[in-house]
Amino acid sequence: MKLLIATLAMALAGASAQAEIQFSKSVPSEQKKLLTRDMFFLANQSYPSDSKLAQMMEIGSTDGLTILNWIDNRMVRIVGEDFDIEKNISIVNQSFFPEPSATPELPTVVKTPGGSSGGGSGTVKTVMSNLGGAVYISGKMSHVMFSLKVDDSKINMTSPRLGVFKVGEGLFDTKTMIKSPVDSKMSSYYRLATLVHEARHSDGRGASAGFLHAICPSGHRFDGYAGCDASSNGPYTIEGQFLKVAVQNCKDCQPGELELMNKMIADSFSRAVAPAAQTADTSINATIISSYQLLLSFCKNTPGSCTPEQKKQYEDAIAKAQAAMQPQTAVAEAPRWDAAPEGTYPSVSRDNTWSSIYQLNAKTK
Repeated sequence: MKLLIATLAMALAGASAQAEIQFSKSVPSEQKKLLTRDMFFLANQSYPSDSKLAQMMEIGSTDGLTILNWIDNRMVRIVGEDFDIEKNISIVNQSFFPEPSATPELPTVVKTPGGSSGGGSGTVKTVMSNLGGAVYISGKMSHVMFSLKVDDSKINMTSPRLGVFKVGEGLFDTKTMIKSPVDSKMSSYYRLATLVHEARHSDGRGASAGFLHAICPSGHRFDGYAGCDASSNGPYTIEGQFLKVAVQNCKDCQPGELELMNKMIADSFSRAVAPAAQTADTSINATIISSYQLLLSFCKNTPGSCTPEQKKQYEDAIAKAQAAMQPQTAVAEAPRWDAAPEGTYPSVSRDNTWSSIYQLNAKTK
């Protein structure tokens, strides 16, 4: 059972529950402060409607508060890196047969976080994981209902929608992960994209429950890790689309910040394994072109701001992206997985949820 839950947790490494996000006591106060600030930042963003993101999230509007509410409805607790799942799990029902009866196929994990990624690009770290989905699916496969004890509350895992997000070692190690200070705007986008990613793991039913990751194929940067998606609307693709919306509407982003955002977007879309990756390339290359054109415009309108070498780098990046968008042999699109949830879970209103988070955080010292 321990191995099954651990395997599911890696594949997801995005009854009695409260209807708003709460931080466990296991989350350090400084991390609570940063995450809450990130969510306030998102709530105040008035992004225009983006049809692709709206379709993936199945929402009518893609303004910041609506996206935050979408996350709210898939996350009931945030627990710290030191939270021990084995010490806080118990069985509350030994005859659990939720519908539909189908369950997702577990990936055969070859490598686990802590090793080196392909190309010598450093150590692979877990950024965050969705324990709720892992525990629910593990229980469903074993025909038992599990309960997770978080502080003084017990959460009966009746649906993957009861997301319990566990902070990973990479979430706040932004100087290593994205080369940016932990309190920077780019780090906020990085953590928000991670929340969007983990929230997707709270979706799905039957074979798509939890939107489990696939093993990255040979030749991929994360070859052998459960760090890719086999669907066209999986956690990495949805976080990439969220970041794309953010970068297109970041009016005060500096050239270096835009470049960093584009790298984050490229990494997210690269996790959709073929043929989904080929489908995603068109949109990501279009974003790269528009972003580097913006950088060139900045160079032109701000004398002395860019060196000839930088201008050449931007021009080469545009040319490379344009070449990648040339017509290629058509391939079938990756399947779109069913995101409708299964089980029973509370629904949260965007009108009262955010005030609950604020009031909770105000009491945290």
